[in-house]
Amino acid sequence: MKKKIAIVTMSLAFCFGSAVSASPTIENNISADNHLSVSESNNVQAGSKIEAKQDSFDKDSLNQEALKAVNEYFNDFKKPQVNSMGVNESLVDYKIISADNSDPDNINVSIKLTYGDIGELPAAPYNIVKEAGNYIVKQPKGLVYDIAPTSPTYGKVETGVFVEPSKASQGNVQLAVRNLTYYSENHGMNLSQIGNFFGNYKSQVTFNGSQSIVDSDVQAIRVIYGVGTYKDGALVKLGVSSSVNGEGSYNKYVQVPSGSGRLAFADTRESSGNGLIHLEGNVLENE
Repeated sequence: MKKKIAIVTMSLAFCFGSAVSASPTIENNISADNHLSVSESNNVQAGSKIEAKQDSFDKDSLNQEALKAVNEYFNDFKKPQVNSMGVNESLVDYKIISADNSDPDNINVSIKLTYGDIGELPAAPYNIVKEAGNYIVKQPKGLVYDIAPTSPTYGKVETGVFVEPSKASQGNVQLAVRNLTYYSENHGMNLSQIGNFFGNYKSQVTFNGSQSIVDSDVQAIRVIYGVGTYKDGALVKLGVSSSVNGEGSYNKYVQVPSGSGRLAFADTRESSGNGLIHLEGNVLENE
């Protein structure tokens, strides 16, 4: 099956335990608002398949080929990823909220995803396109979900804004007690990962570091730091700091659920001017 995944071409909900082997519980149903719901309990088994019925989606029915493409695409992400705390971090449910069939070769759909560890995400846009006679599902590049409770953009979905992390940072995943990750890098005006992947046992982490102007074209610095996770090629913001303004040192606390496969990020898009900003520091787990 041909797939196009935004940002990275791998799922980074890492497994730190054995997969749950109980038989799957499968439900196909329609919610009160006529949404197609294709769901599966957390007790999933590798290779379990979900099939959506065309007549389940009353308002904007999709043809069988397009529905099959959606099922195949999202079933690929439903393999159990159980972390060291016994929580399934994989996809457990998806809902087609709406569909635009005006172009049968490029169907625009809005889909809500639910994960075992972080719950339901806001609806995001996907495309079901016909290429070489077959439908394939395309996720938008740079997809970002904001479910950080204290974030000023809570509930917002953005596309094309997250910078792809380096392969080195993708390969470094660890559970740490105190120093979760270190970062020292120059940033443009963007939203991108800092440091390496990590796991946290406690629900509060600290960003302790400094920020400074590298290029004279930068007029003012305003940075928001945060912690998120990758879910099948998309960044999900879990917790953010208040903004850090100007040059100098900072010590910012961020509330974030415990878990593995975490990443730190910096959002410098509210800084003014053009050029680079240097960010350096540590993400620490509070004892």
